[in-house]
Amino acid sequence: MKKHIPILGICLLIALASSYRIVLFHTSVTRVHVSGDESIIALQAMGITQDDASFEMKAKRHPMWVKGRYPLLFMAQPYLFPLEAYMYAPFIRFLPRNAIGPRTGAALLGLATVVFSLLILVRWGRLREVWPGVLLVLFPSAYFLSLQVGYALPSYPSFMCLSAMAVWAAQMHRERESGYLPWAVAAGLISGVAFSGTLLAVPILAGVGVMVCLGTNWRKAAFSTPAFAVSALIGMSPYFYAKKIYPGAFAAVSSLVPWNDAFGRLWDPTMKFTLPSALGMQCTVWPDSLEMVGVVPQAWLRVFAVLWIILTVLLTLVCVWRFIGRWAKNKWPSIETADLFAGLSWVCVLLFIVNRRSASHEFRYLLPLAWYLPFGIAFLYAVSRRPVRVVLGWLAVLLAVLNIATAVALNSRWKAEDFKVFTPVGPPVEYMESRGITRCYASYFDAYNIDYVTDEKIICAQPYNERFFGWPLPYKDVVDASTNVAFVLGPSYRFRPEDLEYDLSAMHVTSRIETCGEFKVYTDFAQEKPDRDRRLDAEDLNISVSDYPQDAALLKDGNYVSRWRSHRAQAGGMFIDIEFPQPVPVTRVAMFYNYYHHDRAVSLNILARKKGRRWQTVLSKVPESLDAFEFVNGHPVYGNQVQTIRFPAVTTDALRIEVAEVNEGRDWTVGEIEIYVTK
Repeated sequence: MKKHIPILGICLLIALASSYRIVLFHTSVTRVHVSGDESIIALQAMGITQDDASFEMKAKRHPMWVKGRYPLLFMAQPYLFPLEAYMYAPFIRFLPRNAIGPRTGAALLGLATVVFSLLILVRWGRLREVWPGVLLVLFPSAYFLSLQVGYALPSYPSFMCLSAMAVWAAQMHRERESGYLPWAVAAGLISGVAFSGTLLAVPILAGVGVMVCLGTNWRKAAFSTPAFAVSALIGMSPYFYAKKIYPGAFAAVSSLVPWNDAFGRLWDPTMKFTLPSALGMQCTVWPDSLEMVGVVPQAWLRVFAVLWIILTVLLTLVCVWRFIGRWAKNKWPSIETADLFAGLSWVCVLLFIVNRRSASHEFRYLLPLAWYLPFGIAFLYAVSRRPVRVVLGWLAVLLAVLNIATAVALNSRWKAEDFKVFTPVGPPVEYMESRGITRCYASYFDAYNIDYVTDEKIICAQPYNERFFGWPLPYKDVVDASTNVAFVLGPSYRFRPEDLEYDLSAMHVTSRIETCGEFKVYTDFAQEKPDRDRRLDAEDLNISVSDYPQDAALLKDGNYVSRWRSHRAQAGGMFIDIEFPQPVPVTRVAMFYNYYHHDRAVSLNILARKKGRRWQTVLSKVPESLDAFEFVNGHPVYGNQVQTIRFPAVTTDALRIEVAEVNEGRDWTVGEIEIYVTK
């Protein structure tokens, strides 16, 4: 009977761990609204199965962003290979258009992470030797658990699963003296794919690479190194392809801070707040929210930071001692799995403090530490004597209890009546359906929610890229070109109703406003004094410039990205001349700056002339202010950085735009110029 007690115990623990994961998943999909990022992953997964010629595929495909229906980057954001979209594609269409869709895939990846984590631990010894690690894998940090079964923060479920698979493959490779090459290939391919999915996988790729390439002797290293390198490069190919096709795509998330600033935030907030929270001492109620739940008082967080430092230092010292012993014995340096986790722990902290995007509440960047911790405790337990084992065993039990208690607190917060992260888009969707409106704009999270929950029957786009200004957007071309368009704006933290209303007032545009739940829906836009002119064809414009004339034609090529640039600092009198085949009644000039709006002059003069006469001033010292939006197809269109200069009709055969007041130290750069005349 006694020999069955451990088996019964582990079965009971697995049943309990499964049950509270199921409870947390159920609460999440019934109480926590699907996020914009989750919607994007689901939309991309759906797109992979759509035909290239389908309207839905054409609507979401931006020519600069994707290759057909096989995306290289996360929609609307200049980073991340959307690996999860490919993983979810086979079954996403069979799931409801709500939180269940993307979170089912994330939960399955979380389950796979648990399985491979246990496979790593069982290679270290029998259950009685590694049970603290098993316990903490089954009952992990509440923050780690919430990303496994609570909500599908893009790239993180796949990153953790692939990390576990890569480490397990490296472990299997190390243990074999023959037949190890397939494991070297598997480790390289998996860690390379993880790297393509998120730059957070760089340490895993490097650490697993060192472990595999060193092997256990020179002969094994000689064969394993090329196998790992080639397979890793194959796995990384989406990243390199994206870098080539979309230069600068990853720059937005990889900038670093100076070293003195980095080390200045090592203790506060990294160790003092962010690290203990990622380890589960308290848990954010939504990814990187500052609202926290848990049973540990705030003042105790630094105690757990010190505890983590002690454990990691101890683990590192033990691993270094064993590494030196192995090297001396085998005459060859080799890395064990525990060495890998010790090194990765320090590297993770280092990357957090040097990353410019790492703020105190960016717990996600320390998520790997919550996965590493059970392995560190398990290894120290396995190699220690009884007194130390007693301490580590009770510590593991304490951490598991705290993790469970924090997860229970998180579950209770999600079930609370006043809990709300994202506003359900049902009311405005019903209103638009009642009016036959199938095109709209909304802020970041709401836009892709509308696309997803309506199964793209209503096409919704951001008015402009609110997170990464200037980067292309899916759906926007379709909405811009439509005529019956709504703006659906709610309590977002980005583009709000008051923002649109301010712009409408500034541009003298009226609209109909309906309140739908917590949203305002704006429709029926009209200009108070509509422009009654027409744009001249580019072929009718002969453009010359004071500086760098070889690029003057770019001012009328129809491409707002290509631009003319003075290639020297602005100076008073710099000019752009536009000549017409015959005198025309000019009423306005539109100058598009877009990515180079910082290179505007402080003010401009507008001059006109007739043949044989001197230039005469039409307007002087026109300020540099930009239009809030363009009014196209009966509705506001955001995105272009355009300055419209209006004046009473002037009949002329040439117009001059001249720098009046300079923006010191800046070139003068203009992307496109359009000329309008009376009809």
